[in-house]
Amino acid sequence: MNNASLDNSQSNAMLSSDSQQRWTQLVSQTYFPLTLNYGHAQAPFQGSLKVWKAEGSDFSLSRLCSYKAEYSRCQSQIAQDDHASFLVTIPLRTQVFFSQHGRSLDCPPGHFIVEQGDAPYRFGYEDPNDMWVFKIPSQVMKHRIRRPERYSQHCFSAQKGIGCAFVEFLMICSQRVNECCPDDQNRLFEQALSMLSLVLEQDERVLNSDQSHLKTAHLIRS
Repeated sequence: MNNASLDNSQSNAMLSSDSQQRWTQLVSQTYFPLTLNYGHAQAPFQGSLKVWKAEGSDFSLSRLCSYKAEYSRCQSQIAQDDHASFLVTIPLRTQVFFSQHGRSLDCPPGHFIVEQGDAPYRFGYEDPNDMWVFKIPSQVMKHRIRRPERYSQHCFSAQKGIGCAFVEFLMICSQRVNECCPDDQNRLFEQALSMLSLVLEQDERVLNSDQSHLKTAHLIRS
């Protein structure tokens, strides 16, 4: 088991654990404080994290593999966290479940979800899984994408078009970020965020929902 913590000197590290407690620590260090449920305290567990960070910012990309786990974020954890972030999670092996803002989703491989880190949620998978996770600072996300919290209500396709290109670009980032200077590392991840914004802002479900809200607001005012 690798007992190293994830800090600035280990910005691109492979971390692994065969302990539930240690995995909870690694995940909370990599993303933000979370509560994990493994189903049974004595259940066998294995997990690994490969993390690529942009020096000088809170952008990161990670490859997470682990046995069954459920992750939850509560209001008290949010209140104690000074660095809000969004997570874009792309399952590769089996579907994940996700619940936030009163809506529950099942996201299969070939799709992805957007998790708002400064609001309570529940996330997990019933079988061993392999995932990409793109961490975006909340302030940067909100500057680039209008009302990004809307997108936690939907599952997005990465099977073709710009959604597929976005995921493929994240894989390119993992291959090339170590070759870049700090400024270029941030540019890579900012470009990934730009591609993500194209996927999200063109989604007809969100556009139709916005139009419905506008119509309702006009009716109320009239």
